[in-house]
Parts: sequence; C-alpha cells; structure tokens
Amino acid sequence: MRFFPAAASNADNLRSELVTALKKAGTADAAARALLANITDPERTSTAHRRTAADFLASCQKAAATPGAIEGWLRHAHGQRSAIDEADTGQHPMGSITEKGFRNVFPSQRESPRRLRLNPATCLAEPRP
Repeated sequence: MRFFPAAASNADNLRSELVTALKKAGTADAAARALLANITDPERTSTAHRRTAADFLASCQKAAATPGAIEGWLRHAHGQRSAIDEADTGQHPMGSITEKGFRNVFPSQRESPRRLRLNPATCLAEPRP
C-alpha cells in the first residue's frame, strides 16, 4: 500500500503514479518488483496467472500423498501466523487479531519456520532463498 498515491484523478493517473513509485522502489523490494511486473508485463495476463495457479494446485495435490509435505505445510502455516502476530497490521487497540489462547488447532513449533516458503513447482516447504 505504501506505493499507492494519496490521490489520483482517474484510473490512468493512478496506474501511472503507482508504476512510477514501484520503479523508484528499486530491485531490493521483491514485492514491489513482482507487482510492477504484474501490471506492466504484457505476458502476465489473467490466463497466465490462472495457468500458474492450476500448476501449483496440481503440484500440491501430488505432494499431499507424502507425510513430509503435510508436516512442511504445517510448519509454513505456523510461520505465517507468527508473521501476522508480529506485523503492525496484526495489532489492534484491544489486542491481537489472532485470538491467542482461544483455540489452538495447530501444533506449536519451537523453531522459526518463517524462513520457509512453498516451492511453486513441488508444493513442498523449503528454506527461503
């Protein structure tokens, strides 16, 4: 959201201001690079994104047959919950948005699984590059 302009006169102006801000972000911000590519690369169409999602789903369905994949998914989910707990957007004046202590349906982890990502080709949890 930090790249969106405070105001825009129309959709074209909004897009132009957003592209300019994303280009200024440089190469260090992976999310900004990805968003810039998604809105400027003519090859990144809705059809291409649907194909990527379908390929990922197929790899997850294949990986679901292995217990190691399931365990990795749980570790990855734990890392995502931890990131939400620590994020500014996860805070609320009345407490955390995740209702700690209310209902814990996932096993807790001692290690830091936030270093994991799901490999798009295999759907297996692996260390982030």
